Amino acid sequence: MQKNAFNNELKNRVYVFYQHSDLALTIENAKDIVADDFKNEDDIYIVDTEFQWTYVNTHESFSGPYFYKKS
Repeated sequence: MQKNAFNNELKNRVYVFYQHSDLALTIENAKDIVADDFKNEDDIYIVDTEFQWTYVNTHESFSGPYFYKKS
């Protein structure tokens, strides 16, 4: 369900943050990224540049991933 919500979201430009790193990325033309692109990443946060939605892939195998969209 959460993966589908992320996959179906319009993605033009996104920010990618890693929780345990100083690394942050900007992905331009992100329309083709999907949840499975991040399935091997732990504690990663993907947000649109307006911070209207967030997708989180956690390190816990029993929890997540999560998708939240501001209403």
